[in-house]
Amino acid sequence: MPPLSTKDTMESELRKSLQIRSKKTVSDITQATEDLLNEKEGHLPTIRDLVLKSGYSIGTVYRYFATADSLYTSVFIDRFLRKNLENIEKTIEQFSPYDDVDTFIESLVDLAFERLKRKSNTIEKYRLLSKLLIQFSKRSEELNKMLDDVIHALLQLQQENLTNTCKIMSENECRLAVRAFRSVIRSPFLEGATMAGTEEHRKYAYEFGKALFGKVK
Repeated sequence: MPPLSTKDTMESELRKSLQIRSKKTVSDITQATEDLLNEKEGHLPTIRDLVLKSGYSIGTVYRYFATADSLYTSVFIDRFLRKNLENIEKTIEQFSPYDDVDTFIESLVDLAFERLKRKSNTIEKYRLLSKLLIQFSKRSEELNKMLDDVIHALLQLQQENLTNTCKIMSENECRLAVRAFRSVIRSPFLEGATMAGTEEHRKYAYEFGKALFGKVK
């Protein structure tokens, strides 16, 4: 291969510089969005809020993100939901084969309640973001793929467990069970139900989770 000319070298360096700058711009905008979403107000930030927070112009924001809603959905999945699912997966992997189904269901419910209660000041934004996620079907599919990591961790736990308390499931059965379990935990929070986060809600979540993932006694 012939050596690069001075012009080719300069063009290559320029491309690298632009790529680095683009990555920084996207990172700055998404970080500003995450910071705004973590604030207490009950509405999603406007583009003007984002411009003021990030220091970038409206044109720059729209250069990298087609709409504000797509930006919020991306941040919601990549910075919030992905992190939560990774924490759940790590929690499941920490259980030993000698922990019974009651132990790990209670731990998962407690973990979820702790996270959702921390969002008490921003739960209205969480509701709005969840609705947006439904509108962006491709991102919903991406979320489902991330959820598969949790499902695979659960399937491995069921196979390796030595307490004879875990129900052995197929992948499809486990997938449906996980979605049902998440719904029982999250729905009261998203619906603004008075029972959300109460001991009554926690009790029902425990019982439902044990019925889904435990062997019939």
